[in-house]
Amino acid sequence: MPRAARSTRPRRPPFIISSADVPETQHTYPKSTEKMAPSRAIGRVAGLLKIGLHLVRVEPGQRTSWPHAEDKEEEFANVLEGELDAWTDGKLHRMKAGDLIA
Repeated sequence: MPRAARSTRPRRPPFIISSADVPETQHTYPKSTEKMAPSRAIGRVAGLLKIGLHLVRVEPGQRTSWPHAEDKEEEFANVLEGELDAWTDGKLHRMKAGDLIA
């Protein structure tokens, strides 16, 4: 292709990222060997400082965290594909693709 016909796009700014470029990590809680579901800290990589944004891949039999409650922050989860159970107030609630919990 001739040089003049090529599209000249500016370099993407650092706040536009591909989640596939962010490595997955898994954490365990202190004094436990149970690995939580793998996640990608995409918010931090994109430069978010006040919002935690993680892309989490939950395999059958895994969980994202131990049961806990937040008193100084809000959390939400949005199911992109598949189904999972959300444990809330001692009860399991089935969630499917497109569902959001706040």
